[in-house]
Amino acid sequence: MKPTLQIEQDLPFQYRQWRVERAGWAIIGLIILAAFAGVFGHHPFARATAQTPDGALVVEYDRFARYESDTEMNVSVTLNADSGTRFRFWMDDDYLEKLKVIDITPIPAYGEAREGRRAYVFHTEGRKFSVKLLVQYQSIGLVTGGVSGDEGARINLEHLVWP
Repeated sequence: MKPTLQIEQDLPFQYRQWRVERAGWAIIGLIILAAFAGVFGHHPFARATAQTPDGALVVEYDRFARYESDTEMNVSVTLNADSGTRFRFWMDDDYLEKLKVIDITPIPAYGEAREGRRAYVFHTEGRKFSVKLLVQYQSIGLVTGGVSGDEGARINLEHLVWP
């Protein structure tokens, strides 16, 4: 008689374990694809552009960001001939409470506040004008807020901020 190994098998358990393992592989694959798609921030696919209906104000921002991590927001405006040499970029107070503005380029001439909004005022010399803001999000989760220019057309921005 040949000696045999005395190993007990539980095939239903083994099959369940394999299914759970394959589901785990699928979840890990989805997380990797999400990272490549920019869901966790700082990726070209995470960038979004919003603009007013007339296209005069354009804001480029990150849809996905990390808590207290630096991210850029670019604002471009095409001024009317009757706008003068001054441009105001308005942001909602509620929105500004959820983010911290680290740097603004070019430096605004002064700031204004009224009716639940704050403005950065810039002196311009041309019809096209761009502002770059470096911000940090101070809130985790969905952060929403509105921005507008002098003409008053409002742009709603939404960011998903990860911990």
